[in-house]
Amino acid sequence: MTKTTSNIVIGTTLLLALGAVAGHMLGEPFMKLLHPDQVQQEQQQVSQSPSVQVSGNLLASLKPKGTEGATAGIYKINPTTGEAILESDTNDYFAPALSHDGSRIAVVGNDGEDVGQLFVADVTQPDEAQSYAPPTPALWAGPANWSSDDSLIAYEALGALPDENDTAIENSYVVVLDPENGEQQIIDFGVSPLFAPDDSIVYLKTDGIYRQHLKDGAPFGEVERLALFDGYAATRNSQIALSPDGSLIAVTHPESSLIMMFAVYGSGGIVELVPMQGLVHTATWPVFSPDGTHLAFVSLEGSTDEKLKRTIVIMNLATEVVREVTPLDTYSLDNLSLSGWFE
Repeated sequence: MTKTTSNIVIGTTLLLALGAVAGHMLGEPFMKLLHPDQVQQEQQQVSQSPSVQVSGNLLASLKPKGTEGATAGIYKINPTTGEAILESDTNDYFAPALSHDGSRIAVVGNDGEDVGQLFVADVTQPDEAQSYAPPTPALWAGPANWSSDDSLIAYEALGALPDENDTAIENSYVVVLDPENGEQQIIDFGVSPLFAPDDSIVYLKTDGIYRQHLKDGAPFGEVERLALFDGYAATRNSQIALSPDGSLIAVTHPESSLIMMFAVYGSGGIVELVPMQGLVHTATWPVFSPDGTHLAFVSLEGSTDEKLKRTIVIMNLATEVVREVTPLDTYSLDNLSLSGWFE
């Protein structure tokens, strides 16, 4: 791989906001399990104490509306005050992902020829980045996720881009990248890759939730399906999130205006939890707080609460109370992403 100048500029304030991601123990969450035959087997509960104040910073890419030639920038957002601070807008960024130790960033960017690639930059040399193109034909690289030890990056390779009506993502696959040597391993299909906390599994999503086992950074065995969404295709607005301790998976489900939640139980799989009462949002880009007690997401036009349309919101998982963080009226939905929550 050759070094490529990508104009990535990372603000030092954003890097200083990173900290260790704390897990949470399963205690009494929000609801009963959907499947009665598994209730006795799975007595997992989420222990979460309600809180008004939340710490850390959300990581987002946002593109201002009504400004000719505007590009999507990297922002950090205070989840309590809603203050959005621009870190860099020198490129048309999408879905920035910071390494756990805060030393590197992986971001989808434009190579100057309208071809999206994954750029990985050392924050001590922000103007110089390594570029990676998907290893087999693809139109665009998609959102990335770092392994817990920051040795690997999983990212999407999109074979067909959604149009303005958010049509299904097709012919896409996932790449597991070793940024040190540039080696790329292909997982045959899927989007929204997420590493399990021990890096032994990559979770994927298409018409359901899938998992691919890893060994020494390489996929092995068949991709396993853990859950199927009946009549539900993979779209750009549909995303998944994994709690820091790996115990919960959240899925945005725009077509039903629900946020689906699954409990992970060891090596056996996942079990769906009863939908949260009264929570009706056409949502996308879910991210868990570092302690696993809150979920942030983008509430889109389908929200039944007029005040929360086109807004970044935070939900307390113990109380199911949802509150506004930052309205998005002045931002375009192009390049919109909410891709991390760091202490």
